[in-house]
Amino acid sequence: MRRQTRNEQLLRKLSRRGANTTEQANLLPEVLSITNNRAEFLLSFVLANTCVLFYNDRSTLYRSHYLSLGDTTAYIHGFSEYSFGYQRLAAVRPASRKDARLLQHCPRYAHGVVVPFSCNNIYHQSFHAIPSFESYSHSLARNASSPVFVPLVHPSAAIGRKMQSKPVFWHAWEFTLRSVTANGAEQIADETSQLLQAGCACFDRLEGNAGAFNPMAAASRSRVATFRAAALRHARVLLPPRSPALSAIPRHSEASLLPNLLFMIRHHAKRNIVNMPQLRTAMLPLKRQVREVELEKLSLAEQMVLISSATAIASVHGQALAWVLFLPFDSVSAAAVEFMPHGGNDNIYKDLCSALGIRFERMRATLAGVGCESRSPTTPWLSCNITVPEEQAVQALMRALQ
Repeated sequence: MRRQTRNEQLLRKLSRRGANTTEQANLLPEVLSITNNRAEFLLSFVLANTCVLFYNDRSTLYRSHYLSLGDTTAYIHGFSEYSFGYQRLAAVRPASRKDARLLQHCPRYAHGVVVPFSCNNIYHQSFHAIPSFESYSHSLARNASSPVFVPLVHPSAAIGRKMQSKPVFWHAWEFTLRSVTANGAEQIADETSQLLQAGCACFDRLEGNAGAFNPMAAASRSRVATFRAAALRHARVLLPPRSPALSAIPRHSEASLLPNLLFMIRHHAKRNIVNMPQLRTAMLPLKRQVREVELEKLSLAEQMVLISSATAIASVHGQALAWVLFLPFDSVSAAAVEFMPHGGNDNIYKDLCSALGIRFERMRATLAGVGCESRSPTTPWLSCNITVPEEQAVQALMRALQ
């Protein structure tokens, strides 16, 4: 009798036990390995009659493999903003008879849209949200029913490792989808949770795009503006009738913004401004034009609309500065002020502002806190609080408001 291969043994084990999600997640990488060196290499794709199966590895939860009920054999590659290159993200292989037991437990949908998810961070997801919008907006507008959004999880996402495992905490996933859906944040999280908890799903039509986009390229400015406009259309639908976040936007009229700056404050364990009371006093002459905002207290839709109603933002170096993407840079002289902890040398937000035509100013800030007093190059500046020179900060804010 022919000795069974390891893959056949695992498939038989799955068939006996049914579609237990945990077992399925542990076994799938080996079950779905591809040995065919004639596989296609895909960046964008449309697959008919295809199932997605999720598994966990050391880097992250919810990696995916694909079973084609046709004869597709392929590797799906995707762009990574971490390496500024491409990496293999998933495999597609024809389903075999032995897969039938597993697949019969998978829910079936008419239409699925595969969207890359590399990190729960708005800056990082801007590399993926904009090409996804460009790929899907027209086809989704033609369909009466809403598709199922399927995360194509990168190893860098670190879900269940460094990042929360529950989709309700994935604000950057909602950011990525906001331009293509008006579904509320809770609905997006619930539908994503149901998909992932099922462990698998089958689709009549499954389309995806994991191609490259660089928001820091000068040619990207108009594409970012178009994405922003689409996301804002959906975000405004989701706002409560009288959102407190939007109640004090200064305008000449409904169509004309007065210069106003959002000062984003943090209440985290790191990169707080320790002399914020003194800085707040120094900013009093600007109180009609400067507004403090805690983004964590606002829904993502509120954040989008609020940022789009400002002409400038200021923040300690961090993800909040990625919201320059939603400043109205194509209609006003927009600006951003970055408070950079001493020792920091990251230019991503400077480069992003340069591409979008946004005036950018950086202020160096002194490190504060236990273990942060040293000016050594080895000091973990991203984990330190800061002290901002008040008079210089006010002057920088005034320049941003000009």
